[in-house]
Amino acid sequence: MNNTEHMNVRGTVILKLYDSESYQIKKSVTVKNMIVNGGLDFFIKKSADFTTDTLEKIGISSGETAPTMQDIELDDPYAAEYSDLRYKSNTDIGEILLESVFPSENYVGTVKEIGLFTNTDTMIARTVIPADQQFEKTVNDYLSIIWKIKLG
Repeated sequence: MNNTEHMNVRGTVILKLYDSESYQIKKSVTVKNMIVNGGLDFFIKKSADFTTDTLEKIGISSGETAPTMQDIELDDPYAAEYSDLRYKSNTDIGEILLESVFPSENYVGTVKEIGLFTNTDTMIARTVIPADQQFEKTVNDYLSIIWKIKLG
């Protein structure tokens, strides 16, 4: 008899692009992400209190390579911009909410990929936005990214 247990971790990323002058939403995209091997390892260690690492920042870039479980960085890490998480919350339903904001002067270009990282730069999750939902962030825009991670 084979009794295999596994940790089920799922994530969703909500991106909202705002005009920095009118504060109107210009684009809103919701995509599922892949929790990579580093992320599964992080959550297992965190649940057993075996790590002091914390979820720390979100990165965006114009990379287009499909995510894999083995990913450890964004597709184009040297062109990426990172923003520290400004809000972290646990809910009663086993969900973690994280938010980061990229101000108008941070990252100008096509937003194609997003990654979630720890304070030690371990990649937790990554997603590539489908081509028909990708968008341009200009110097007149700011970008809010909310990452929902559901455990269980």
